Amino acid sequence: MGPAVFRCERCQGEVNPHATTCPHCSVRLAGIKCRSCGFAGSEVDFAMDRCPRCHSAIPRRRFTLSDVNDLAARQDVGGLSKALSHGGGSDVRTAAAIALDVIHDARAVGPLIAALDDRSKEVRDAAVEALSDIPGSRAAGPAIAALKNPHGRVRQSAAQVLAKLPDPRAAEPLIAALRDRDGGVRQSAVTALGRLRDTRAVEPLIAALRDRDGGVRQGAAAVLELLPDTRAVEPLIAALKDRYQPVREAAAKALGRLPDPRAVEPLIALLSDRHESVRQNAALTLGRISDARAIGPLIAALTDQDKDVRRLAASALGSVPDSRAVDPLIAALKDQDEGVRRCAAGALGKIPEARAVEPLIAALEDQDKAVRSAAAEALGQTGDGRAVEALVKVLRNREKPAAGVAARSLARLGWKGDSTETAAAYWITLGNWQRCAQMGAAAVEPLIEALKDRSSAVRQGAAGALGDTRDPRAVEPLITALRDHEYSVRQDVISALGRIGRPAVEPLVAALRDSDGALRRDAVQALARTNEVCAVEPFVAALKDSYGPVRENAAFALSEIADASAVQPLIDALGDSEGPVRRNAAWALGAIGDARAVEPLIVALKDQHEYVRKNAVEALAKIGTQGVEPLMGALRDADEQVRCGAAQALGRIGDSRAAEPLSVMLAYDVIRPVREAAADALRRLGREPPTSQT
Repeated sequence: MGPAVFRCERCQGEVNPHATTCPHCSVRLAGIKCRSCGFAGSEVDFAMDRCPRCHSAIPRRRFTLSDVNDLAARQDVGGLSKALSHGGGSDVRTAAAIALDVIHDARAVGPLIAALDDRSKEVRDAAVEALSDIPGSRAAGPAIAALKNPHGRVRQSAAQVLAKLPDPRAAEPLIAALRDRDGGVRQSAVTALGRLRDTRAVEPLIAALRDRDGGVRQGAAAVLELLPDTRAVEPLIAALKDRYQPVREAAAKALGRLPDPRAVEPLIALLSDRHESVRQNAALTLGRISDARAIGPLIAALTDQDKDVRRLAASALGSVPDSRAVDPLIAALKDQDEGVRRCAAGALGKIPEARAVEPLIAALEDQDKAVRSAAAEALGQTGDGRAVEALVKVLRNREKPAAGVAARSLARLGWKGDSTETAAAYWITLGNWQRCAQMGAAAVEPLIEALKDRSSAVRQGAAGALGDTRDPRAVEPLITALRDHEYSVRQDVISALGRIGRPAVEPLVAALRDSDGALRRDAVQALARTNEVCAVEPFVAALKDSYGPVRENAAFALSEIADASAVQPLIDALGDSEGPVRRNAAWALGAIGDARAVEPLIVALKDQHEYVRKNAVEALAKIGTQGVEPLMGALRDADEQVRCGAAQALGRIGDSRAAEPLSVMLAYDVIRPVREAAADALRRLGREPPTSQT
């Protein structure tokens, strides 16, 4: 029986098994058809290279990148699985594995496991990634089984999959894999056990510290750092003498998680290791152990040729406070590396020695800002009053972050400040806005500067404190701060300008002419907070602003002022194109209570927005008896919403003249909500409506 070929059912032309349309007649292809028995199916059905019905051989075809892209677009798992094994080149197979990674379909687990034996590392790596992304750890079981595959590269890739899929079931198989004959498998197993962090692996990992492969020994030491267990101390100390430099480095670092005095002498010996990375980890771990025996060797390490060793040695000396280290650390304040100087300053702050104060004060002038900050912090830790004057100078310079650190150090030294701008900067740094406001005029300039701070919390606090000072100098900077990108800051600025009051009115009125609509909106809010009647005209003008939120806020502000001169502009605003403007205009007219607004408010009862109609009813109720006659007439309006609103308003007013027309409405109106409104209004008038009519 000959090999199967694939033909279009319409024109019988031979087609590529992965094509979606026939190249001869352009018809869309539904699947693959076996020439021998006529069976038609998908790529998944023919994935084993044979017809599933008659078992005729399907000739292998070399997939191309174009084929893979087409299969990926259709999310054809079967086709991509086939391309993963039959791809013409490693780039095609890699692309197929990557596409399967994107799809995340559990049906691809088998083909991807098989791809772990691919001759190309790129394909194997892509398969590992795809397997690790299969949801529900469905690849864990097959990967565990693959740890027993006869091929080393499969076992290694399986361990890599398990490293990305921390499944508790894998612990024992991975521990067993630590005895695999292939070093790459053992290394990958160590890495996977590090991800699992299973304490059952401690003893096997200790044994792996004696593995013949340096990479395995290094990995075992690194994983033992993640599984701190006192059983590992002696083996890790022994590993400090390993001939392989990465093992010594990893062992020294791991002992930092197991601070044990037994490791001090071996670690001191490593401070002379020819590899700087080993010396660095030795100094780091000695700092964590904090043993006085290390003082002398760490002092010697301050002159190491490697800057990182010197940095770590300086920091380590700070963790073992000893007066012997003071002079060497003072000398290290002049090291050519800024990191060493910074660490030396930090260490001196932890050693209570008076002779360190003057050198630390000198370090406040260091060219590096991090060193200056470290020196300022250290001076606060010394508790020495001689540092106050120098720290105040740093505070006065307002340089960040040193000024903030200086303020905190001054607080530790008990400095309470005075009435100067320096003291204001001190309280600003500490975030004590109440004290800033209490300082009054002396705090204004530093607070204005704080409005530009990177921290929104500082800008917010500064705005609030400026409002509390009520100082006119703050007005213009606060108006500028209305452009702040943080809503919470702008709200505090608005409140602050309102508290300043009359001095803010004229600048805020000027801000209403700014080109920035958002600034004009917030300026209206701030102007309203001033509660100045002289601001009526600007608000009336703002009712015609091109930006809706400005008009909305202006209408609401006029409701707060309740000045009769605004009645006609507010009546005009009832016809505004923006619903929120009409809503606030109705509310404002109710607050003013002028009878001229009755008829326009009755018209507003027809508004498309319920919130406008509701405010119109409220306004008519507030206007009171002056609106009774027009409202009784509105009970006969053709619009049901007007009739309903009029009934509600009459009920709120409580005038007995409305009883008869409301009773007529209750008896004859055909709209149920209108009758219900009339019944409720009658109850408010003390007239219980007949049950049959309600």
